[in-house]
Parts: sequence; structure tokens; C-alpha cells
Amino acid sequence: MLSEQLAAAMIIGYLSGSIPFAWLAARSVGVNILLVGSGNPGTANVFCAVDKRLGVLVFLADVMKGAVPVVIALAIGVPKELAFLAGAAAIAGHWRPVVPRLGGGGGLAAASGAVVATAPLPVFGALAFGFPALAIFKSSGHAAYIGMSALLISGYAVFMEWETTTGALVLAVLIVARHRPVETITRRLGKSSAT
Repeated sequence: MLSEQLAAAMIIGYLSGSIPFAWLAARSVGVNILLVGSGNPGTANVFCAVDKRLGVLVFLADVMKGAVPVVIALAIGVPKELAFLAGAAAIAGHWRPVVPRLGGGGGLAAASGAVVATAPLPVFGALAFGFPALAIFKSSGHAAYIGMSALLISGYAVFMEWETTTGALVLAVLIVARHRPVETITRRLGKSSAT
């Protein structure tokens, strides 16, 4: 029974992640997002190349595509320590959707929604440190690492939410890995060892 519920939640997550909100939003104003800006059907391209207000709406929609599957998973009886898998499926759908050419960007918005739904209390700690870090360092990479550290500390030490924090951490690592490819890290390690 549990396996069926989890499978259903992950299918819902994947299909939710596959919804090309950026492409649909740009189409609604007569723009083919694949032919403007970076050509990427993601939030950032809508924001920069189409319309900033539309970009904000796409961001919110992408957040929901990650959050809703987790909420549904919990509602149908998936244990909270496994509900994050529905969010992971949504991120996968965002990266590799049903229609491949409409794959979105890095999935940060979808992952944010999934993390918030998975571990809402620890997320407050992550946001409390992540946003100031972004303002100070002007770097999403620094903000992500500091936010992840705060997520760990607040989740494990403050709120004692072991299961949900672990799930949220897995989702966060997926996004960091996506933004920091393994080959880039390997190349940097190679350079440092050669010096």
C-alpha cells in the first residue's frame, strides 16, 4: 500500500514538474521563449527577456510545482520521511519533462517549493541566513551553501526534525550539484593539485 502511495505521489510530482510554466507564460504574450534571450524555457529567461512581472509569476508557479506534490504525498499517507521524494520527482520533471525541448532551468524555484513543503520550520533558519548572504556576497552559490548549513543546524539542533531535514537536505544537494557540475569541481581539484 505504501509503495503504491509513494509511486502515485512521485508520478504526480514528475507530471507537475513537467508543466512548462515559462513557455506557457511567454506564449500568453505572443513570445516563443525558445527564440529569445538565452533560449532556455526557465524563470530567469522570462524575467530577463520577456517581462519582469511575468517572470515573478513564473517563479511562483515553479515554486508551487515543487511544493504541491509534497503536500499531496503527505495528504495521501506517505510518511514525512519519504514525502520529499515527490519533490525530487518534480525537480526531475522540471529538468527532463515529458516534452524534452521544454526542459526548464536549474530547478531552484521548484526545489525551493519542495524544501519548504518538506521541512517548513527548518527552512526559516535557511532563509534567515541565506538571503543576507546573497545580499552581502552577491553570489547565489555562497547563499546556497550558507543556507544549507543553516538548514542543517536549525533542522537537527533547533527543531529536532530529523526525517524532514534529511529529505530537505537531499533536495538542496540535488540543486547544488546541478549548479556545480562534478566535472567543474574535478577540474578545479586537478588545477590545485598541479600547483
